[in-house]
Amino acid sequence: MTTPTPLNARDFPIQDLSFHHVLGSMPGVAYVEAERPTGTTAYMSPRIEALTGYPPERFAESREFWYSLVHPDDRERVELSDVRADATADPYLEEYRLVLADGRVIWVRDEAVHVDASEGSAAHWIGLIVDITKEREAEARAAEVEHRYRTLVEQLPIVTYIDAPDASLANLFVSPQVNDLLGRPSGSTGEEWAERVHPDDRERARRETVEGVRSGDPFTLEYRMVRDDGRVIWVRDSATTVRNDAGEPGYVLGFFFDITKRKEAELQLEELERRYRNLVEQLPAVTYMDTADDDLTSIYVSPQVENMLGLSADAFVSDDAWAGHLHPEDRDEAVRGIREAIRKAEPFTLEYRMIRPDGSIVWIRDQGTVVRDEDGHPAYVQGLYVDISEQKRLESELRSEAVKFKSLAEQIPAVVYIEGEGGSGDSPIYISPKYQELFGYTPEERQARPNLWRELLHPEDRDRVLLAEEQASDEHPFSEDYRMVARDGRLVWVHDETVPIRDESGEPLFYQGVMYDVTEQKRAEQELAQALDMERKAVERLREADDMKNTFLTAVSHDLRTPLSAILGSAITLESADELGISQEDRRQLVRSLARKSRRLTAMVNDLLDMDRLTRGLVQPRRELMDLGALLGRTVAESDVLEERTVHVQTEPIDAWIDESMVVRIVENLLVNAIKHTPPTSDIWVGARRVDNGVVVRVDDDGPGVAEDERDRLFQPFERGERSSPSPGLGVGLSLVARFAEAHGGRAWVEDREGGGASFRVLFPDPATRLPTS
Repeated sequence: MTTPTPLNARDFPIQDLSFHHVLGSMPGVAYVEAERPTGTTAYMSPRIEALTGYPPERFAESREFWYSLVHPDDRERVELSDVRADATADPYLEEYRLVLADGRVIWVRDEAVHVDASEGSAAHWIGLIVDITKEREAEARAAEVEHRYRTLVEQLPIVTYIDAPDASLANLFVSPQVNDLLGRPSGSTGEEWAERVHPDDRERARRETVEGVRSGDPFTLEYRMVRDDGRVIWVRDSATTVRNDAGEPGYVLGFFFDITKRKEAELQLEELERRYRNLVEQLPAVTYMDTADDDLTSIYVSPQVENMLGLSADAFVSDDAWAGHLHPEDRDEAVRGIREAIRKAEPFTLEYRMIRPDGSIVWIRDQGTVVRDEDGHPAYVQGLYVDISEQKRLESELRSEAVKFKSLAEQIPAVVYIEGEGGSGDSPIYISPKYQELFGYTPEERQARPNLWRELLHPEDRDRVLLAEEQASDEHPFSEDYRMVARDGRLVWVHDETVPIRDESGEPLFYQGVMYDVTEQKRAEQELAQALDMERKAVERLREADDMKNTFLTAVSHDLRTPLSAILGSAITLESADELGISQEDRRQLVRSLARKSRRLTAMVNDLLDMDRLTRGLVQPRRELMDLGALLGRTVAESDVLEERTVHVQTEPIDAWIDESMVVRIVENLLVNAIKHTPPTSDIWVGARRVDNGVVVRVDDDGPGVAEDERDRLFQPFERGERSSPSPGLGVGLSLVARFAEAHGGRAWVEDREGGGASFRVLFPDPATRLPTS
């Protein structure tokens, strides 16, 4: 035991051991302190060292050491309390913080009483310092909890309240959220709360609340309240009675919050449910729900089941009538199909028969889906039963009609086909077997290739037929004759007619058509056309022959008579030469003139004969491969029609397949033509050159040229240029040039010569070249 040190033996009775024992055993630090102004500590119990870390002796030095341990935030308050206590001698009580020797801060409660001076002792204070740190911390935690709770209560989107636990329902507390909910705080009595409750709900809400309070159990109710702005809201009110330690009702703790949106949604849902039920019960089908297990137990079936199957809804559900009324031939397949759909959790559509109580059979289309629960497992099956008995009857009749149609379509000697809404752009819905016989492709191949019809169209007919198909209408259905190329390359003429089939609203359903093989008919028509063409050509040839006869007679009467008269005159003159005294030189000139005119007359006769043979098709070229350049040179050199003309031959070796005699006649006639229609001083050029598709021979001159409007007419028989100077001749020379060129597969034409004059040209194509029809 520590022996207390007498601090002032003269003034304080601290030598008494029992006094020390009492102070040392107190639950805290006991101390004795003198009054001010000295304020010295006469005694400090040993517990002070365990409390502060400082020995009792340190506190005997002065009061200032104690103050130095007081927390700076509390020091001024403690000093003022000490001064006030000394002045009044009232009991002293303060709580403050001390800073311990190790730096920790603790809370202490300092209580002291004043002892008046008596004989043998001075006035003094006896006090007790107790560590209340844990108490303070608990209070702080409680305050924090209360603060958090209040903050939570005042921040929650609900109104919290406390009411008296009796029929008065007097309000003891209500959280501020009531202002946002109703517009102002509720009153302090239950009657004022009741005033805010909707009149239609007021009596019920009060009755249920009082009953809930009396029962002592938690309770919940829902009712409407009227805001200050007149708007009506729905609230959910939940409360419970809180009891005291004695088990008696202490108060009613509750809260209510706005459930207007939820209530409106519930009301809408109820309305939707009502409408849905009305809809379900008015549908021309049976709505049902079954368990999603192997039993397929009926949960619900709509009332329409009675009209469909002759069973009431209750009987259908209670007797599990679905499986029992399935047709024996369909039962296993139907049950297996639904169980498989449940296993895969996917929609299904089944068709099966059910037997009514009267024995009649009903065809059902069962369309259902598997509804999953929150975990994704099948919860139940929901679906519709639709009576398709009439549809099945019609399908049976339609199949019978289809058999008849198919039989008819396959027997008639034509291709019968049905195309979809897209017409020829779709694969045929049906095409008869005659298609294979006609074109070599099976109906299956035609259906597999939507574009096959377009591919088989003859190229020369394709555009016309596709245009006709595009322009076809109800007023002008598609009806065309055209050619198709069969698989083996045959050309098949068909007559194709197609008409659209529409529904009641006018929308196209499909196209129905028929193809007839009209190849033989077309062949007969072509043969008839060829015969008519031959007749027409014969008539034309007769007309041409008649025209030529008339022209020939004209030529004979005029163009041939002129040289004959000259020849006859020369001959008569020579016959009387002795009598007339004609010299030998004049005789020789007459003979030369006679020979020249005879040759000209012979040329005219040959031209007429050639024209006749060409017109009748009796002359065909005899082509040989030869040097065309050399042939042109020889022809010009041997010509006796050039007289004193200057002729330039411009050519080089060129191999060409030609008829030599015809080419010679062409060149001679072109030379004669140039000489006749150009001045004596004009030059003439003869040449040839190779082109892409053959060789071209040209005879050019620098004369007056040929007018544009006369160029084609010059190559017609017995035609002469109107603007040409008069010259003897029949007008068949250029015509023969054109005919000889055409016999080679070529053509003749005239164009302006570069530098002035005319350029007559003849094309001789290579034998393998096919010229376009001009």
